[in-house]
Amino acid sequence: VTIPVDRPLPNVTGNVKFEGNGATLESVSGYNGTIVAVDSTGRLDLSDVYITGFKRGFDHEPEEVAGLIDNSGVLNLERVTIARNDHEDGEFVESNPLLLNRSEASINNTTLYWNGLNSFAAILNHGHMRVSNSTFTANCKKQFVCIRAALCTWQCIPQALGSSEGSVTELVNNLISEGGFSECMLQGELVDLGGNFAPYDWCSLDGTKNTLRGSSSFGHFGNNGGFVPTFALRPGSSAIDIGNNDYCSPRDARLAARPVQGELDQENRCDAGAYEYGGGFGNPQVMAGGMNGLWFSRESDGHYVHIMRVSSDRVHVTWTAFDNSTRQLWIYAVI
Repeated sequence: VTIPVDRPLPNVTGNVKFEGNGATLESVSGYNGTIVAVDSTGRLDLSDVYITGFKRGFDHEPEEVAGLIDNSGVLNLERVTIARNDHEDGEFVESNPLLLNRSEASINNTTLYWNGLNSFAAILNHGHMRVSNSTFTANCKKQFVCIRAALCTWQCIPQALGSSEGSVTELVNNLISEGGFSECMLQGELVDLGGNFAPYDWCSLDGTKNTLRGSSSFGHFGNNGGFVPTFALRPGSSAIDIGNNDYCSPRDARLAARPVQGELDQENRCDAGAYEYGGGFGNPQVMAGGMNGLWFSRESDGHYVHIMRVSSDRVHVTWTAFDNSTRQLWIYAVI
């Protein structure tokens, strides 16, 4: 269901739990203000929501900056996707962040993809914030760059996360992809809890606790199971089996189980990012103890394969499909 947003929700002053169950919050009538603000006395738990279609901009004083989600209390995001939001056009129009934290915030199993901004980061932290098990890719800051006097142009500089002096930002088990960040914009304290993937030495992450090389190897962005769109990982992604299990959420953004061993030659560790490769969808192996879930391919919708281990050397396979006349077909096999 799509919920049109043309005005802010009432400020959160107490404890509020918003379970979206896959709802899309989308701007209508050009509304680009705040969706919700959490007061200093409030707590907001927001889950299973897709936020899209907003343009963030302002031409006033920086102290008047407000987030699309603006927190001065306690904010918890779980299984939230913020994608395909943009910035207002204009050389002197700066961007309000998508999420502005002034107090306590936790961001888990969240995906930020293809968000445009100008000047400020998509997520701006002035307080204490933990970002975990989340995916950031293709978020773009518009910047005027002159290569030489006669050659000046607008370029997109990847950017997603920023913080101010006195803030604390904890990072663990995140997938910081190509186009996810640019130079380190964290002016406050960075607490590196490990398990992150970045294709370069971003923000002085510790190479002994994180993976700073390789390719994220993304697949399809969209419906990969669960309530919100996610980025699937392809086989061989450098983000597979590198997480810190001490901070691994028991479920990914699709509610698929973590951790699942995605590479047979590596330890059974959770993956970096919001998507657990093999977590019930496209599992590369049949786990001991019975049925491991459903294999599904969006390119072949209507074909479903169940695999169940029935003994130490036998598996039961059920293939459900439809013929060209929409008649149901069932094929069983014991292999």
